[in-house]
Amino acid sequence: MAPSLVFRELRKLVDRKAIRKIWVARGYMRGSDAPAIALFCKGCGSVVEIACDETFDALDRLAAHQGFSVSRVILELPGVCWACGAHGDLSRDAVDD
Repeated sequence: MAPSLVFRELRKLVDRKAIRKIWVARGYMRGSDAPAIALFCKGCGSVVEIACDETFDALDRLAAHQGFSVSRVILELPGVCWACGAHGDLSRDAVDD
């Protein structure tokens, strides 16, 4: 299968919100209508989503205060999950780009 066909189909799935692109992980995960903060572990590659309406509302208010209308917010936080941190395999310095 041609890579262009794969990327075209991925784009269609993203447009239908069946999946969402995780930029920091260079991958995809299941989609959702609700905005969420994605926590990406640079040790094991796991992604955890946290719903936090207050954060997104605050960002909308801050943008509106500047006369800016937000079309979408992408909030991804790379770091180390509890399991990787507990093993002591990775430190904050080891995962920073």
